[in-house]
Amino acid sequence: MPVRHAVGMAETRIMDTARFRETFLLDTLFSPGDVRAVYTHYDRMVAGGAMPADTPLELPVFENLKANTFWNAGNWA
Repeated sequence: MPVRHAVGMAETRIMDTARFRETFLLDTLFSPGDVRAVYTHYDRMVAGGAMPADTPLELPVFENLKANTFWNAGNWA
């Protein structure tokens, strides 16, 4: 799972369009028959997309989460 790091206002102000898109655009989240995710340091959030094709998809356990399952990152009942 790719990781997107937060950037400051000063850095954002000097970005050109290509750099801005590279930093913030998540245009590869949906791919037929695949589950994809990006971890962002903005609010420590995982943005993901799933596009089932011929078979059901399973939510993978991403190494970045350091958990046994995707939903096991906390101790929620």
